Amino acid sequence: MKKLFQYLIFCMFALLVTDRGLSFILDYLYVKTKTGQTGGKINYYLTSTKHVDFLIMGNSRSLYQIIPDSLAGNAYNLSHAGMGPSFQTGLLSVLIKQAKLPSIILLHIEPYDFIGDHENRDIQNLRYYYGKDSIVTQLINKISTTEKFKFTFQLYRYNGKGFSLLKNFVQTSSSAIDSNGYEPLPPQPTDSINTLYSVQAHEPIPAASLNPEQAEILSDFIQMCRVKNIKLICFTSPVYYESDSNFTVALDSLGAFLAKMNVPYLNYIKSPIESLENHPSLWRDANHLNHKGAQIESQRLKKDLTGLLEQE
Repeated sequence: MKKLFQYLIFCMFALLVTDRGLSFILDYLYVKTKTGQTGGKINYYLTSTKHVDFLIMGNSRSLYQIIPDSLAGNAYNLSHAGMGPSFQTGLLSVLIKQAKLPSIILLHIEPYDFIGDHENRDIQNLRYYYGKDSIVTQLINKISTTEKFKFTFQLYRYNGKGFSLLKNFVQTSSSAIDSNGYEPLPPQPTDSINTLYSVQAHEPIPAASLNPEQAEILSDFIQMCRVKNIKLICFTSPVYYESDSNFTVALDSLGAFLAKMNVPYLNYIKSPIESLENHPSLWRDANHLNHKGAQIESQRLKKDLTGLLEQE
């Protein structure tokens, strides 16, 4: 029995040493990585010495559609595909802690993110900061009661991310990176047919009111900006399909919430950009513009931002 106990203690010690040793190596790779969606893009921005007036945050509909060089001032596109309000709020907390704040944040708001039920697992893409940033830690722990136990092992922060991290580290090491964060979708001959097909495949959203938990996360984002004296402007990129009644209700609810919070909101679904309508060749699908379309939206955003800022 004594030998069994000693063996178990040895195994636990070996497991702990292995966990800490491998996580130390992965931490090194992580902080040296400056490209990719597994943290490299965030690292690039955090270590950049360039001054930023406008910081663009959001999901793929800002990542592929807002060109920083089109705006009147130095800008960086820190958007990440598929990321919602939980991720954005956690990321803002990281930026605050690292003292890497812009004068103005342009936050893309996706109406779908604020209706219905959401598990907010997108915050797990900031697992590197678990235990390092209180907001990130809090948002991850909200996912389930078991999350805090998973992080007993440091390697869990890289669960499912090891290969992509190594690939991005090699990419960073083998080439110089100078990026504004924008990722264009080059026009393709199939864009028109893909867009029209995706309109047909689009399914109306079910009736739902504004999710209070999601609204609270957005409210936290807004308050963090105010505390740090950051000007926040929200916007929603256009879509190619017609808004159904439930989607319109969701847009109105979101707009009313932002108005109550005194946050400017540029809604390009309710106020369409005419030159993008009925031109499927400017789109990649019904939700995303290709680079030609992105140039048009970016110019419209620049114009509207100029008008908003001149009013102050």
